[in-house]
Amino acid sequence: MILSLVWLLLIEQKYPFIKLKITMKTVKLIPVAMACLAIFSACNSADNNTSPTDTSKMATVAVAPATLDSGGTTATSTLVPPVDASLSKVDPSAPTKMPARKSKKGKAYIKWETVNVNTNDAITMDNEGIYNRADIAPSFPGGQDALARYIQDHIEYPQDAIDHNKEGTVKLVFTIDEKGKVNLPKAVSANLGYGLDDEAVRVVNNMPTWKPGSIKGKNVKTRFTLPITYQLD
Repeated sequence: MILSLVWLLLIEQKYPFIKLKITMKTVKLIPVAMACLAIFSACNSADNNTSPTDTSKMATVAVAPATLDSGGTTATSTLVPPVDASLSKVDPSAPTKMPARKSKKGKAYIKWETVNVNTNDAITMDNEGIYNRADIAPSFPGGQDALARYIQDHIEYPQDAIDHNKEGTVKLVFTIDEKGKVNLPKAVSANLGYGLDDEAVRVVNNMPTWKPGSIKGKNVKTRFTLPITYQLD
């Protein structure tokens, strides 16, 4: 009994907000209270041993009022992970995306008016057995219109020439042999560069078999001149 009274006095000193009225009924409840206090102390000790939540990386983003039993108000904070600031930064070393520019296109065609064939010139043969012209000139399968379409369909305007706004005419000279095969095409005009001359030679070199030229009914090797003009749209 004396130990119970001493225990009650100690509780009142440790927790002054608790005002105890010591009666015989209170003394009888001391064992129960002691058990409850032991459980409370054990739980409190466990909470103290638990590492506190690390809020150093949390950010307060909202505050809302809450009502207490006393009728007053306090504020509670909601903690959320902070936004990574590096995600909102612009890397100055990153390449700047330039707006797409409208690409140019080009075309190629045969400029027939620049082909000068003087039918009054005498027919001559050089030391390689090639005639400067024939009685019946060699012809592309389908005629001049087919030849013009072939050039337009097969010439690929070099991108380098497009980028440098390069235009002009490439004058090609080649030989049509007795079987109608195209031989040794080469550019004899001033070099345009940027791949224009090479492209013209490539396309002519891949031409199908022509109808060969003839003199007095005999097929002969004939030299042929073909001007190809490049023009940007």
